[in-house]
Amino acid sequence: MASFGCHLKYFIFTVIISCHLLLGEITINYRPVIGILTQRVSQELSQYGDTYIPASYVNYLEESGARVVPIRAGRPESYYKNIFSQINGVLFPGGGVGLVTSYYAHSGRYIYDLAKKANDAGDYFPLWGTCQGFQLLNNLTAYENLITPTDSENLPLPLNITTENVGASRLFSKMPAYIYNILKYRPVTFNNHHYSMTSDTFYNTASLKSFYRVLSTNVDRKGVEFISTFEAFKYPFYGTQWHPEKNSFNWSPKLLIDHSDLAVDVTQYFSNYFVNQARFSFHKFANNNTEIHSMIDNYKRTYLTDGTFDVIYFFNLNGTDPFE
Repeated sequence: MASFGCHLKYFIFTVIISCHLLLGEITINYRPVIGILTQRVSQELSQYGDTYIPASYVNYLEESGARVVPIRAGRPESYYKNIFSQINGVLFPGGGVGLVTSYYAHSGRYIYDLAKKANDAGDYFPLWGTCQGFQLLNNLTAYENLITPTDSENLPLPLNITTENVGASRLFSKMPAYIYNILKYRPVTFNNHHYSMTSDTFYNTASLKSFYRVLSTNVDRKGVEFISTFEAFKYPFYGTQWHPEKNSFNWSPKLLIDHSDLAVDVTQYFSNYFVNQARFSFHKFANNNTEIHSMIDNYKRTYLTDGTFDVIYFFNLNGTDPFE
């Protein structure tokens, strides 16, 4: 459990920020740029490129006022240091690659370590992990792969909210009551994962339970309980095993996604929250030319006509990048 001092630190930080905002004494970054990690394509998509980012994650961030930069795979450490210094947050997306030896895992380790070091030095920098990205955050923190198989694919659920932790939570404590009740009573959180961080494993792993505040759990079809939402005690790091972006931006008829107005409101809440976190980061581009050529808008979107209605950005491993 986090120490009283840790809770007090963030309470005081929130009060100070709120007071200074009211007095107009803090400049907010109204041009936040968030990086999204690329990952290896599956064999059936290899004709399009080597790595990819689903456009749903890009749309999810852009709807709340952020711009997006792709973080390329298979680059040297200097690349990640360079790009980190010029963006305001990173989203680790869902997918289906390995979490130990993959390009995605290696890129994630560089970013995670840089973010911890920056925040320790007072340089605010948020991270968010969704589905596979949530699992990656667990592994990066524990320094080992602790996820286990669960029967939780194509499974919309309400959250089993950890009510005793809500009051101390940055993500949940100021959540509008109607969003809280939607999450609690309606199956608007879409799970699509074969592996999970089970509650038993989490609470028996000291490095995890001392680092993350559990905000919700869920149960798979076989009754196995897993962690579904958390936030770090000390750092602006957040994760959901479920997909907040899919309610608004994924349209496969095979997926049981809630597209109701209430589900879309949930998507918007979490998107707004993370983008607002990025507005407290003041990293900026070295020059205008780098900023122009870094945006994901420089890359082509591919619409798949296979019945999934997916839109994807594809990249080549040997492609040039302005951060190199």
